[in-house]
Amino acid sequence: MQLPLEVHFHNMDHSDALEERAREAATKLENACPQLQSCRVFIEAAHYRKGTGNMYEVRIDMRVPGQEVAVHLTQDEDATKNEDAHSLVTRTFKLAEKRLRAYLDKKMDKRKGRGDKPGKAEADAQAAQDAQDQAGL
Repeated sequence: MQLPLEVHFHNMDHSDALEERAREAATKLENACPQLQSCRVFIEAAHYRKGTGNMYEVRIDMRVPGQEVAVHLTQDEDATKNEDAHSLVTRTFKLAEKRLRAYLDKKMDKRKGRGDKPGKAEADAQAAQDAQDQAGL
């Protein structure tokens, strides 16, 4: 792996297993997006709650040419009561991969001369303007 990767732990002890999971996932990100220049991963034990245990947060900061892409996930107390830090790291990296693919898609659209794709509201406004222009002719 050529990607500079930093893994930081906050409010918890260093975990070789979590760091290895982050390294494996970062390698996948690098394969999916060769333009990825750096990746920093922050794994934090946010707080402890009786009955649910530790609540974790994972943040991934990535740099690609011309911009930074950040992903941040926090355990939802109700939906992820049984989720541990390992699965939260995995889920966060999956979201990071989606964001990087969106970056690549946007970059490809610009290369093909499409620019930014207009949203539905912009397309509707343009269609209304075109209709007015044609009616006025």
